[in-house]
Amino acid sequence: MVRVLLGMAAVALAVTGQFWMRLTPDGLAPGLALMAIAAALLVLGSMGRLPAALVRLASRWSITRFGLLVGVAILLAVIAAAAAVTFERMGLVNFTPVSLLLAVGALTYALA
Repeated sequence: MVRVLLGMAAVALAVTGQFWMRLTPDGLAPGLALMAIAAALLVLGSMGRLPAALVRLASRWSITRFGLLVGVAILLAVIAAAAAVTFERMGLVNFTPVSLLLAVGALTYALA
């Protein structure tokens, strides 16, 4: 379960970093920082043994599969809403990334 949480956090950070780099004029440095953190989380999740402190911390939470999928769906919906507002403020007319995020969030919720 810890590896799944790390992977999903990494994907959320990577998506946020991509949007940040694309939508803000000076967003290269923060976007790259988010992408680097996402890469570090992916490497940490793919290691053979996770740090004992991280496993102990995660064992305190009793997250079911349903709760995890609903949480991911809510996270994707929040990212999509923030991206939609930013797209409108910047005058962009191609809302395909926002639509994809909403579709993946709906699919995740349906899988729950």
